[in-house]
Amino acid sequence: MKLVRVRCVTVRVSIAITAYKAADYLEKAVRSALAQTETDLEVVIVDDCSPDATCEVAYRLAAEDPRVHVVPLKTNLGGAGALNRAIDAAQGEWVAVLDADDWYEPTRIEKLITAAEAAGVDMVSDNQYFFDATAQRSVRTAFARTYHDQRVDLDGFLRHTDPTAPFDYGQLKPVYRKAFLKEHGIRYQEEFRDGFDYFVLLDYFLAGGKAVVVDEPLYYYLQPFGSLSRQWAQAGRRRYPFEKIKQYNDKVIRKRQFDMTPGQIQAMLRRGRGFEVMARLHQVREQL
Repeated sequence: MKLVRVRCVTVRVSIAITAYKAADYLEKAVRSALAQTETDLEVVIVDDCSPDATCEVAYRLAAEDPRVHVVPLKTNLGGAGALNRAIDAAQGEWVAVLDADDWYEPTRIEKLITAAEAAGVDMVSDNQYFFDATAQRSVRTAFARTYHDQRVDLDGFLRHTDPTAPFDYGQLKPVYRKAFLKEHGIRYQEEFRDGFDYFVLLDYFLAGGKAVVVDEPLYYYLQPFGSLSRQWAQAGRRRYPFEKIKQYNDKVIRKRQFDMTPGQIQAMLRRGRGFEVMARLHQVREQL
């Protein structure tokens, strides 16, 4: 029987990592979290009922460092459900998201929370390095650097959520103030198996949240399909389900239409049309 640690001390930040079949990648992500210059932190790993050795890797890392805590799930909930369990378990004032196959620059948490607190906002994110696993190199940043940070509200978020653009703000990797999420009942929508990152950000901004996007790239995003190597990063990966996300987008518009202005609804509709374009483009590529 595995021992369960009882935690009652609040830390400054919890780094939430959800893992499914991530045995080959998880350790790098966790070690990048533990190596942060902000040391008042914990790492919460939720194993989403992985069939491989992911859970064993997580428990080994927890045995090495008391800041690591493991939440094993008995059934597979998908990314959204696993993230909700991670946030529920988090003891931090802030909650940072880290995908199990990505990693942080050592100063990321310190710089982002400092920026958020200076701006008086409840969410902060940053630029990203896009990394091609097969080529073993960073190929670009998520967006071109301007060397100044950007304040973002709902309208600004919607302006930057075009799926046909080089980078969509739905791909931001946020650090949230947990109290804001709790106060407004913001949770990942577990009915959505894909694209849930965008919809929780939308809910955050619809609740009146403001954010800062730091210009400096401090997050390494592993490209599912390498833009240089033209190879999938992991066996079994598939293309993004654009058609399904279009359906989710339409459903959210119907559900939240009275919470948005006509201009904001139009921005959501444009986003849906962008997914239609991407779906057709990939159909042509697959035929070729």
